[in-house]
Amino acid sequence: MITLPPYIYDYDIYPLVPQADRWVFNKLILAERLGYQCGPIGVRPGAQLNVCVRPMVNMGGMGRGGFFQYDDWPFVAVDVVPNANPGYFWCEWFDGDHNFTSFIDDVAVYNGVGKVAGPKIVYVEDIPLNDAVVLPAFLQGLSKYMYAESLGGKIIEVSFRHSPITMRQSVIDDYQANVDSTWIPPTDGIFGIADMEQVADPAGGFHWISDETTRRPLVQN
Repeated sequence: MITLPPYIYDYDIYPLVPQADRWVFNKLILAERLGYQCGPIGVRPGAQLNVCVRPMVNMGGMGRGGFFQYDDWPFVAVDVVPNANPGYFWCEWFDGDHNFTSFIDDVAVYNGVGKVAGPKIVYVEDIPLNDAVVLPAFLQGLSKYMYAESLGGKIIEVSFRHSPITMRQSVIDDYQANVDSTWIPPTDGIFGIADMEQVADPAGGFHWISDETTRRPLVQN
């Protein structure tokens, strides 16, 4: 089982993770193993779908590169769809709350939901652990500390750490007491900043958009 500092940058985590487990950072592979309808850009969906298009791998803050949402993905060559770039993938869209869940030894220890004010998430509100997603069997036993983001109860990305917005001093104390007493968590405050904005869907859940006008969100202000 991997045991890394619970609060650490993904680009620092990557070289510390055994090669056999680095597939976790590839969100297309994760989506495939979770059984979602998905594929790399260049491969057409088997039917019209509402989809999310985003990078397969991104180590500089997992939201970077944006979530580009398209309704009724057309059954045409995908290279005519704006922002369908190499290195990106499409996945069926999930409506619902954007939750942030932290795990220790595969057990949820924190669960939160993103709240918005204006165009951006401004804080994460605690919600009951009973509502937390459950790590599927293929993700269990990989790492002492795990973090998962989910939309509508569907996991969309994971990492071998906790999120700074869901960190608790007890987790830091646990790591310092049992693993590395010299470790000090980062305090620069820039971890996870994304180059995108988020708007609330009145029907529930969130939709990511970019500042670029060529990127068309399903939900517009």
